[in-house]
Amino acid sequence: MERNAWKHTEYECSVCGLPFRNAGWIVDQRDTPLPPEFDNEDAMAKLAENELWLDQATLLCDPDDEAGQLLPSFAYENLRNYAVQHLESHPSSLPSLPSLQRSSEIEEYKAEHLGGPCFDLCRPDGPNDAVNVHHWDFPTFDGRAYVPIHSACLDMAKRVIKSSSCKYINGMRSLFLALRWRHAVSQRFGATHQEANFMVGPAFWYRPYGSFWEFGDYPEEETGKAQWPGPTLDSEFNLLYTFLSDPIQVEDLTDTLLSNLEPCRRDAVDEEERSFQARLTSLPEDILHIILSHLRSYRELPRRANHALPQHFWKDELTLGGSGLLPWLWDIDLRKVNAKASQPCPGGEDFEWNWELLVRQLSRGVDGGIRLDVPENIDVYASSNDRSGFDYLEDLWACTGYDNDLKYVPRGLHNRRRIWQLLEELMVGDQLPLVGRPNGHSKDVLPMEKCVELPWTREGDLRSSGIWLPSIDSRYAFVRRIGGHISRIVGKCPLQYWQTREFRAQKGEEWDEPVEPASALEVLGVIKKLGYPISV
Repeated sequence: MERNAWKHTEYECSVCGLPFRNAGWIVDQRDTPLPPEFDNEDAMAKLAENELWLDQATLLCDPDDEAGQLLPSFAYENLRNYAVQHLESHPSSLPSLPSLQRSSEIEEYKAEHLGGPCFDLCRPDGPNDAVNVHHWDFPTFDGRAYVPIHSACLDMAKRVIKSSSCKYINGMRSLFLALRWRHAVSQRFGATHQEANFMVGPAFWYRPYGSFWEFGDYPEEETGKAQWPGPTLDSEFNLLYTFLSDPIQVEDLTDTLLSNLEPCRRDAVDEEERSFQARLTSLPEDILHIILSHLRSYRELPRRANHALPQHFWKDELTLGGSGLLPWLWDIDLRKVNAKASQPCPGGEDFEWNWELLVRQLSRGVDGGIRLDVPENIDVYASSNDRSGFDYLEDLWACTGYDNDLKYVPRGLHNRRRIWQLLEELMVGDQLPLVGRPNGHSKDVLPMEKCVELPWTREGDLRSSGIWLPSIDSRYAFVRRIGGHISRIVGKCPLQYWQTREFRAQKGEEWDEPVEPASALEVLGVIKKLGYPISV
């Protein structure tokens, strides 16, 4: 088979959820004219330049294939061989396996996406080699398992590993195992996407859902009413502009962020708060550093200033860049921040710059899910004809981020913050096997008590013994709302393994219809009891 058989098929990066594809998406995807301010050659060239990162891929490979050693069905040659089962054959102490090899460095190769699961592994001093990450149609040239990732996402992953205090992954092996797990589980156990699903309700990488993303595929569901924030009045343009922008090369980062800085009254701090500030700032420097390091352990701060710390502390956190409270702002310009701090504050001597508010706003994370005003009886996965009053996908789904707080957001910063958060949340084993039909498989994966073994901690260290995970039936039944609440759609009735007639019979228990389907909370409670690292 020709290697370009998948030429027009996209493939998603499992870190960010965006496809590998050529630049020019904003222009090529539109059936209507661009907004006037972008409808010129220079602006269109700039748009394409900011999408170049989508076409820059890296293939990761573990020469030892630790995942394939511990889980034979995850070995590359077995990804499509569903006869290879997960057997309870491991000794009680996984780290003592005499033959296990896990000492090699994770290899990185620049690659060109050919379409679908097919890539060209690029060698600087020789011909390229064909890689098929799913073993479809033809095998990879060397029979090894590769995991593709946007080069920009890999760059950010290394920054997260180095500077985030809120991460699980702690090195390249940890990163690779997390992505390798998603890759294999999605192939063998019914998942449509390579994304975290351990909370049962999908977050879709905090990006728009389904055809909301693919404009023009479903005319009745085009984003005719969406008011996605951005630089124009064209919501479709704003959506693509926000999510496709380069997360590494953020335009005018410091100047744009400083445009959001507001003055506040010095007397906003009462006498008691001022006394507390004085006592706090008089602490020994090492004690103060401990307090600030605790502050940096939070992923997101409340966005209301409490004036417990003087404004210069917050300004200093901003200037610390990659080593401060906001490590994703590694490229903030210290000189410009200090220059702004030295400028007189509007309003006179009674006012000062509110650095605290700006830093708190910049700590904000991203979110995605069902809008809070959508009733629970609405089947959000149904066609628009069956969603009375909610005809458009943007009536149902929403994404939140910096644009909800800040008037001025640098292009690419929402995407950077989103990917940084996804990497901080990434952990080994964060995708559960699902009931459904894997690609190329003739039969469904059924609800099972023991579907696949998880031999690692969420950081990628070997457990003393593996955790056997069940397959979860979540087919279009659970939704995640903005804020994180997971609910089951009214009328959807998937049964989990412990609710089936067959399982009850094995336990010698009676099975009477109707059975009330398990809630998301019940599902999470079951997998937590197995030792799955989750808080309910």
